Amino acid sequence: MRSVYGEASRHLHFPERNQCGHLYTAFRLAVETIKGVAKKAGFLKTSDQLDDDEKEEYRTLLDKDMDEATVFLSIKTLSELLEKHYETKVVVLIDEYDVPLAKAFENGYYDQMVFLIRNLLEQALKTNDSLKLGC
Repeated sequence: MRSVYGEASRHLHFPERNQCGHLYTAFRLAVETIKGVAKKAGFLKTSDQLDDDEKEEYRTLLDKDMDEATVFLSIKTLSELLEKHYETKVVVLIDEYDVPLAKAFENGYYDQMVFLIRNLLEQALKTNDSLKLGC
């Protein structure tokens, strides 16, 4: 998947485990969380509403080696696929984003975590036409 962030995506590089354990762990936890949520929508693999390219997009959300751009776009991608499958706008509920921020602050990688969460939420909420907004 290509990066939609261009230069901005180069400002955050998640190191290997031996370089900075906490930061690596934070990114890996984000990947595992995304995979877990995506697995719950396993029916998308065989959805008649999705074309082959969209099914491949879904598969990228299950990849343990997903890149930063995939992580940042994950909520948006999944909501777009669900909208197409169900033929209706979707509701995204986000809870406990403050916990990883507090841990990051305690462990010295707050700026990187803010960057990750900001990009994730920005893509999910600000530029996502698949969301049902309001009641």
